[in-house]
Amino acid sequence: IIGRYGGQEFGMVLRGGTPQGAAVLTAKLRRVLAERPFVTLDGETIPSEVAVGSACFPADGGTAIELARAADRSVEAAKS
Repeated sequence: IIGRYGGQEFGMVLRGGTPQGAAVLTAKLRRVLAERPFVTLDGETIPSEVAVGSACFPADGGTAIELARAADRSVEAAKS
């Protein structure tokens, strides 16, 4: 399940995931976006970047709110 939950924030819920799987997925997402810059109608190339964080149940939280907070902290760490 993927959906927007903030102005520029999207959340993704994966069933049966692991912290290791989340790390692989986020690394792949960053790599794919970096390899495919946005090209405007006049041919200008704009690099794509994304800060990605993750949180896993139950290690990072037992409720949706706890997991969202853990994911937000993870995104902030990725930005810095």
